Amino acid sequence: MWSTFVSVRIILIFLLSIGLQLNAGEFVQGKVIRVVDKSGEQLSGAKIELLGTGKVFYTNSKGECFVPLAQLQLAKSVKIECISYKPIQLKSLEIKDNIILEFR
Repeated sequence: MWSTFVSVRIILIFLLSIGLQLNAGEFVQGKVIRVVDKSGEQLSGAKIELLGTGKVFYTNSKGECFVPLAQLQLAKSVKIECISYKPIQLKSLEIKDNIILEFR
């Protein structure tokens, strides 16, 4: 009985360690981009398109969007659009933490 219990514990610990090692590589480096207007108001639902990759991201209710660094480096440029604001297109290297859009 005791040996069965110990064997089961060893097997569970082994399986958990394998699972943790497999998930350890899933963390992705990226950049958080905030889209705001000139008054500093956060713009939710702004479209961030990585031109040349076919990838599109949208800002959340805080005006923030997480973009994987690998995708950002592949993009030739980035186009940001939001309703009632002028669209802006920047080179990937010009992307800062905060992107400011102007009213139309």
